[in-house]
Amino acid sequence: MTRIGAGIAVALLALPLHPAVRAAAPEPGGRPAPPLSIIVKLKPASAARGGQGLIRRYGFASLRPVHEGRVRAAAERGLNDRQLTDETARRFGVRARRRFGPVAPPDLSGTYVLQPSVASPGELRALVGRLNQDPDIEWAQEDQVVEASFVPDDPYYSSTGTWGQAYDDLYGL
Repeated sequence: MTRIGAGIAVALLALPLHPAVRAAAPEPGGRPAPPLSIIVKLKPASAARGGQGLIRRYGFASLRPVHEGRVRAAAERGLNDRQLTDETARRFGVRARRRFGPVAPPDLSGTYVLQPSVASPGELRALVGRLNQDPDIEWAQEDQVVEASFVPDDPYYSSTGTWGQAYDDLYGL
């Protein structure tokens, strides 16, 4: 698996843990309502202020870090994101030595979930466009529900005996 593929796999596995994704899960017999929330990456100066300028400027209902525990740990111990990553690598040395090449993790500290007070997906898209023009924001995007399919589209996945063998075609998977 490539490094990019592994990163996508980790993101898909971690996604259901995110509160916004859990909240948008379908109820029995119903379709999920689109989550009217936005994910933003603040520029460092705005992130240092906790994004308080954005709350005042746009009147958001709430603004909270995506990685609340990490932001809290950094503030309590007076560390930046990179120092937290290095500390984790020291604590889990055996795992850290298994990686290939140098690590350049993204800075996770300035990523926030916004709960805007908008009534429709169209208003949400317009707000995302305005946020992407804001000088305090690196990027903004609509928070979306994603679904992962774990069933391959290989025609031999669910067949048996295509070549005369007694086991499933894909090695008994």
